[in-house]
Amino acid sequence: MQLRSQQGFTLIEVVVAFAIFTLAVGALYESFAGAVRRNTQAHDRDQELLVAQSLLSQLRTSPTPWEAQESGSLDNGWHWRTEVAPFDAAANERSQWRAFAVTIHVSGEGANTREVVLRSVELARVTR
Repeated sequence: MQLRSQQGFTLIEVVVAFAIFTLAVGALYESFAGAVRRNTQAHDRDQELLVAQSLLSQLRTSPTPWEAQESGSLDNGWHWRTEVAPFDAAANERSQWRAFAVTIHVSGEGANTREVVLRSVELARVTR
């Protein structure tokens, strides 16, 4: 009497294959979620940097003397603060132009947001 050879998988083989598949899908999901999180953070940082650059451009076009400190918030919940201080550039004292150290802070709301700080030295014409 001959026994037929069995074809197919045993229950244990199916369970092990399913466990391996589940682990692989979980690892892919974690990798994808991390990439989405990093992309969101990079996008927010880029937007905050654009806001800081816009505030610097706005300051450049405003008449002097500039306020030593200003602050405000935007519709999207971000907060900004500008600080202007004289910068020692050892320039000619008779010149109408003075150097100022400008620092612009932009930060979002939430625990995971970081503050973007833009620093610049700007020349401005001062009137006596």
